[in-house]
Amino acid sequence: MRRLVIATMLALVAQEASAQCAGTHVNFFWQHNCIPCRDVKAFLDQHRVRYEPHNIEHRNVQDYMRQYIGIIASPIVESKGQHVEGYKEGDLRHLLCLSR
Repeated sequence: MRRLVIATMLALVAQEASAQCAGTHVNFFWQHNCIPCRDVKAFLDQHRVRYEPHNIEHRNVQDYMRQYIGIIASPIVESKGQHVEGYKEGDLRHLLCLSR
């Protein structure tokens, strides 16, 4: 009985995390000649994350970043009103609801 309760609770937690990330829009801010940007792109592609790339060298992208993120830097992955700067695998997994 106890195993069933624990299994049910784990399933509910996984379902809740999945629902929080379902259909989530992901922005990827990058720039040319940026090695960490290549690493983040490879991570996103490897995990089949659908994202919208934005080159921070464009003025309108800089304006968006200034207004909604508060900084202009790369790489940045933004989703659900939160962002991760740089290539931080654990933080990216958490933001994007990816398992280990």
